[in-house]
Amino acid sequence: MLLIVEALLLSALFFLICYSQTGTDEKNMKSYRVYPDEIKKKLMKDEHLKDLIKPTSSSAIFVSNLVVFGIILFLFGIPLKHDNVHINVLNLLILGQWVNAFDYFVIDRMWWRHSTRPRFKDYPNPEWYQDDTYHRQSFLRGIPLFCIIAIVDGILLTIFL
Repeated sequence: MLLIVEALLLSALFFLICYSQTGTDEKNMKSYRVYPDEIKKKLMKDEHLKDLIKPTSSSAIFVSNLVVFGIILFLFGIPLKHDNVHINVLNLLILGQWVNAFDYFVIDRMWWRHSTRPRFKDYPNPEWYQDDTYHRQSFLRGIPLFCIIAIVDGILLTIFL
């Protein structure tokens, strides 16, 4: 039961973070990489927004996500801690994959594509935001990411707490 409560709490927390990082062109530019190519091309030509583009490498994003979600899932794993490493890994794997699936199916597919909040003021056309190639690839990259986190955090929980 606690696992379900934590999964729902993580979902709400993750959505609130995503929501708070959108709403203005400046905030939306922080997530430039998640936008479809059609929007990216328009933003690169936009005199007001092109200077806000901050390129980041895929490996830097992966490492950053590994650290951030590793810490978050470790903290969420503490109340679920068990003496058996396999149970710890399984609980963290469920939490991580839940967040990954929630991000893709609820935040990306349902909210992000249909909400006006992540849209740019001068580029409001809803059709431009429908391509979910980046979001789908991000979901697929999240599967091994959360497996690694579950194994590492599960071992750490078992050994140190």
